[in-house]
Amino acid sequence: MDELAFTGERFLSHLDYPEIAYEHWHRYLYASGWVAGKTVLDIACGEGYGSYFLAQTARRVVGVDISPEAVMHASTHYLSANLEFKTGSVDQIPLAEAESVDVIVSFETLEHVPAETQQAFLLEVKRLLKPRGVLIISTPNKYHYSDVPQYKNEYHVHEFYIKEFHAFLAQGFKHVEVLGQKIFPASVIWHLEQNGRAWREHHLEQTNRGLQPSATPKKDIYNIAVCSNAPLVGVDNALLLDLSERIWRLRDQQLALLQQKNQSLEKQLAEKNTELERLQAGLTKLKTEEPVPAKNSFPKASGQRDQIEPLGAASRPQTAVSIIIPLFNQAVYTRQCLEALAQNTPADKFELILVDNASTDATPELLRCLEGDVQVIRHEKNEGFVNACNRGAQAAKGKYLLFLNNDTVPLSGWLEAMLRLAESDPVIGAVGAKLMYPDGKLQEAGALIFNDGSGWNFGRGDDPAKAAYNRVAEVDYCSGACLLVRRNLFEQLQGFDKRYVPAYYEDTDLCFGLRKLGFKVMYCPEAAVVHFEGVTAGTNLQTGYKKYQALHRETFARKWKRELQHQDHSPEVTRQAPVTADRARLRALPAGRAEAFHPAGPNVLVIDPTLPMHDRASGCLRLFGVLKIMRQQGCAVTFIARSGGPTQYRRELESMGIRVYGPDPAKITNSHAPVNAPPVDLRAILSKTSFQVAWLSFFQIAEEYLAEIRQWSPATKIVIDTVDVHFLREERQAELLGDDRLRQQAKATRLRELEIYRRADALVTVTAADQSVLEGQVTGKPMFVVPNVHARQPNGAPYEQRQGLLFVGNFNHLPNQDAMLFFALEVFPKIRAILPEVKLQIIGNNPPAAIQNLAGESIQVTGYVPETKPYLNLSRISVAPLRYGAGMKGKIGEALSHGVPVVTTSIGAEGMGLVPDEHVLIADDAGSFAQAVVRLYQDRELWLRLAKNGRRLVESNFTPEAIAPQVKAVLGATSGPERTEALTSLVILTHNQRALTQACLESVLRHTHEPFELIVVDNASTDDTVAYLSSWEVSINFGEHKYCRRFTLVSNPVNRGFAAGNNQGIAAAQGDTLVLMNNDVVVTPGWLTRLLRCAQRNPKIGVVGPMTNYVSGPQKVETPGYRLDTLEGLDDFARDFAREHADEAFPHWRVVGFCMLIKREVIEKIGGLDGRFGLGNFEDDDFSLRAALAKFESWIARDCYVHHVGSRTFADLNLDYRESLEKNWRIFKNKWRLPAAVPLGTSVDLTPILRGGFKARHYCAYR
Repeated sequence: MDELAFTGERFLSHLDYPEIAYEHWHRYLYASGWVAGKTVLDIACGEGYGSYFLAQTARRVVGVDISPEAVMHASTHYLSANLEFKTGSVDQIPLAEAESVDVIVSFETLEHVPAETQQAFLLEVKRLLKPRGVLIISTPNKYHYSDVPQYKNEYHVHEFYIKEFHAFLAQGFKHVEVLGQKIFPASVIWHLEQNGRAWREHHLEQTNRGLQPSATPKKDIYNIAVCSNAPLVGVDNALLLDLSERIWRLRDQQLALLQQKNQSLEKQLAEKNTELERLQAGLTKLKTEEPVPAKNSFPKASGQRDQIEPLGAASRPQTAVSIIIPLFNQAVYTRQCLEALAQNTPADKFELILVDNASTDATPELLRCLEGDVQVIRHEKNEGFVNACNRGAQAAKGKYLLFLNNDTVPLSGWLEAMLRLAESDPVIGAVGAKLMYPDGKLQEAGALIFNDGSGWNFGRGDDPAKAAYNRVAEVDYCSGACLLVRRNLFEQLQGFDKRYVPAYYEDTDLCFGLRKLGFKVMYCPEAAVVHFEGVTAGTNLQTGYKKYQALHRETFARKWKRELQHQDHSPEVTRQAPVTADRARLRALPAGRAEAFHPAGPNVLVIDPTLPMHDRASGCLRLFGVLKIMRQQGCAVTFIARSGGPTQYRRELESMGIRVYGPDPAKITNSHAPVNAPPVDLRAILSKTSFQVAWLSFFQIAEEYLAEIRQWSPATKIVIDTVDVHFLREERQAELLGDDRLRQQAKATRLRELEIYRRADALVTVTAADQSVLEGQVTGKPMFVVPNVHARQPNGAPYEQRQGLLFVGNFNHLPNQDAMLFFALEVFPKIRAILPEVKLQIIGNNPPAAIQNLAGESIQVTGYVPETKPYLNLSRISVAPLRYGAGMKGKIGEALSHGVPVVTTSIGAEGMGLVPDEHVLIADDAGSFAQAVVRLYQDRELWLRLAKNGRRLVESNFTPEAIAPQVKAVLGATSGPERTEALTSLVILTHNQRALTQACLESVLRHTHEPFELIVVDNASTDDTVAYLSSWEVSINFGEHKYCRRFTLVSNPVNRGFAAGNNQGIAAAQGDTLVLMNNDVVVTPGWLTRLLRCAQRNPKIGVVGPMTNYVSGPQKVETPGYRLDTLEGLDDFARDFAREHADEAFPHWRVVGFCMLIKREVIEKIGGLDGRFGLGNFEDDDFSLRAALAKFESWIARDCYVHHVGSRTFADLNLDYRESLEKNWRIFKNKWRLPAAVPLGTSVDLTPILRGGFKARHYCAYR
């Protein structure tokens, strides 16, 4: 391998730069005195020479570097049995806690990363260092290295002064000793007979009289620190002397050693090449032969029992994944696959099912040798891949099915990555892996299907390390060689379609089926699997199994003809290779490509100063929550982090399917941000993607980017997220401090801020209070409130087990610094005078010296902690003594969500709807604040009341479910047609019975006086229903009806059933509320007004139904006063009924689905109807139950009456209604784990189910 390039920053041992060599070698020589017989971690090991040197005396050394190139170089140049090199960043060291070490060395590392990453580095050191371990670390002294010579190292991001360096390390270690290092010309006098004598040190300095003795102290260009939680011994001064002849001899010895190692490697390489040639010859033979069973192709597996580790676990309470491997011969590959599974897959995650298609080689004997929890299913004949997979799925118990070819080698972490992605979003139906060839080239990073049914394995033959192949993406399909599928969906689709027996296109068909149900197929780049393609089926397209590839393509194209019309042309037509397999990006291309299966949300560009470091600042936590909501709502999101941030946060966004850019060197103006990064070409980003919305965080970001977006993408609507109103915060600070300079600064900020807000298309504030401030300053702009996002949290310790006070805040935010100094110096002493045992914990990112100096016996300053939950769960009170600021205070919402009562100020409580003495205690001066804390600390009943009410407030207003409608409102107002009125979407399902449909629609138009849209889904009518509906479509959409805003007709070629048809209508709906209505319903005057009025009685009401004549349960009116056959007198009866029961309504757990009003937030939370109920019955029971689990109430509007004919669809289809009812009752019982013996019509206690709460598995996708 070639030598690494010298950049001027990384030291390379082969280059002759004496001064740099002395500095670097001296550090490692000094460290060598601490490592004999120890385990050592070298962080930022560079080319590896130092790790190799330490390995000469250490028991084990691991070198870690962020550069794969450097790690590869080190691994090939510095070889030792006790030495290992790994790729990793300083904030995510690739070692488990179980691999803790005795000594960590890290030289010239910290200065290259931002302050946040330095803190993360220190946490990693603490995680991996044994309790009495030693850290040896160096960094430049900023004063002598940069300030005095006025030198700026372009690679350095955040340097330390010596006191800062010591304080930084003291956060993690009780004992820190700091040394200096510098190169000096020297003369040495030493004792020839006795070693160990003390040195005397003399200094000379150049003067105008030449060299003269001097008392000037040495200038430490570098600082080296030795740190431990155990007392330090042996931190001595050290002198390095260049004994040239000895140095050269050492180099010669090292060179000879490396040459020996090189010869050994060359020998190993030759052996590997020989083995590779043998394997390639075997593969060539396999690829050219038909898959005819060869009985003696492989030796019997005798004696192999002890060589294959047990797979799976002996028993487990719940199986996450059932791995299903179909087999036909190829025992060698099967064994290889099983060994990889045993090595790289957690045994508690899966069960293993092997389906042998009558193998005639050593496979049967191999299967007899297996140990552990393995199911083996044997076929008497070769049933093919499709039947083998379906048979294995029938035996599976896992929540997920994972189909895996036996000619694969799953790599470390593969299954965990696929599960993480599948669990991240309830609308993900399947997840595929990154498939690679044995030579390391990419085989597939997801796949595309074109309009002729042909496919394209994205990235085939390319470098799998390229960024394009390492992003989570929604794709058309993923190969069945490694495909994870939700078992309930696989069963709903009745498995792989048998028309594709024996193999090929069954995986593509399954993925299209999942997408048609409204689920996504995702590509997971972290799941790497080597695939020896064609081992079983061969590669000859004319013979053997492979011939079915072309035949089944035709079958697939016929089956999915309608959907394929919306796919792109193949490269044979376009003469251009696809640039992506990501459906979100394909939807965003300027030419516009329709999505065949479900509509996506808008394409959104989000720009923020940094990556959302959600565990460090409440504003970042809010943004992270908003991004999650955007993705869940189907938005394709691109994120630009102007100043970048730690890589862990970038990976989190990418794992959500968000495209990430940054840092942006052209926009960075502060010294704490890295500049050695490629520029962010905003013009290119905007030209490649049609963004409907640009969401800009903070007015300063808008100042930097708004004009460019307007220039290069004028159709993009710009939303400025104020986060907080900056000028308001500055004005309050100026008044608090009485500072005229700050008043002038606030005035200037006000002018800047309001000017940029006036140029936006819409504004977002965090609180209604901030919105009211801006409404008087910025007119004519839509404004929305999107508050902080706080997930529901479990209960912490009870009152009696809690103690102490807690403050949580990011100290980069000046109001937090002021708040804590005010509290610690003016409030806390008053509290301690009454409660002398009370202690205060101060948690927060980057505490300045003034905050750190507060630490003492009664105050703990932790700095950044990765998780606040342990502190919140044990603290009795959270304090938020903010004296100025704006926006919403995340620390208060976070505490309340954990059930921790809060004492705060009027400024702190602003904009959250907090009521004093009901949700929090509020006090603004030191004395009253101290009294409030003491009162709450001692009053158990008050504490319990505030904890309960505060948690309820957060769960009602600030959870992701509560915030999602606000985010959707922002995006809807800016990305779609403007709509100022409330809209109801009426979804009506039809199948024949044109006369009933006509009566229904005419009654709707006659009696509906609220704005609405009509969506009619026709399930393959064979009479003139569709033609009749088409005429309605024309008349309504040309404005011939006052209250009906639009008419949408969805015409299905096959009857998809009641649930699936309604879900299509839900997906097309744009209203704030929806009504699902049968076509055999006739509505009456004021019907919708009354349903809406009932829904508005209580914010918890999510579902409302009317009274009627034909229904089971309390919605039925037994003797309605009109003619049921002719409907004569219906309207009069309904008016009288409404007067008699005016504004009456009552709750009931179920609303029957013949006419069901549903709030939009219910759909967003629980999804649509469950498609497994087919043509109908119990899908409404199921929906109502899921709504109740999600804490929505179902009510009956007793003053609303509509007529229902009833059961017409079943009569028209000649179906046995009772039989269908019984069938779906069995489905309902099975889904909700009710006793199988409970007969239809029996009352069932649902209380145990309702106690469980809504889970992700309860969501039923409707897109």
